[in-house]
Amino acid sequence: MKNKKTMKIILYTLIVILIISIGVCAYLIITDIVKKEQRKNTTNFTPEKEECSVVTEDLNQIHPIDGCTTSTFTVNKVTLDGVDMKLEATFIKGKDDIFTINLKLDDKGISAANFSNSALNFYRSQVSIINDSLLLIQSDTGDQMDTQNITIINNQKEVLLNERQVKITEKEENEFIIHRYNFLSMVCEDEENKDKIFEVDFTYKLEDNKIKLKELKNITCNEYVTNGE
Repeated sequence: MKNKKTMKIILYTLIVILIISIGVCAYLIITDIVKKEQRKNTTNFTPEKEECSVVTEDLNQIHPIDGCTTSTFTVNKVTLDGVDMKLEATFIKGKDDIFTINLKLDDKGISAANFSNSALNFYRSQVSIINDSLLLIQSDTGDQMDTQNITIINNQKEVLLNERQVKITEKEENEFIIHRYNFLSMVCEDEENKDKIFEVDFTYKLEDNKIKLKELKNITCNEYVTNGE
């Protein structure tokens, strides 16, 4: 009897030790996983800077900077049709990584619908000069046609063109085409839409520091599909 009692005590003790050992191992494993995850999160998390400023001579560098809520670019000399001016472009990050633009020429703010808070300019914006005389700002809208918000400004700081959700293509040195689509309200492949206008092409001519409409062409769904656009 005494030996049986001793064996039971030893057995119970071993079971308790085993349970405690399993608990300790589980605790250590869970603690190690939590610490690794914390280290991982700490390593990957980079707080955004409130403001980033860049002085450059290259217009191609002008776009929102990753990790910055506000990205300001200053180009001290931009020449438009022989007139030198200072350019300052500021990208302000909103929700869903969507940006708005504040643009200044010689410290004068440029007012354009595409620069407003409701314009919803997406991540990529491009600033360039066309015909050595006009400033072109293109901002991706993120739709299925890869359209852009287009703003064109002359050396008098006048907004000559302000279009939303369009495409721009250069035709000749002093001409360009703006393509406007009706893709949001119709499916071109549907039979009932074949004679409806799907695309409107505006051909503009650059003349005397101004933009003049040269030609307007309506393209039906049937033409659009047949031409394999």
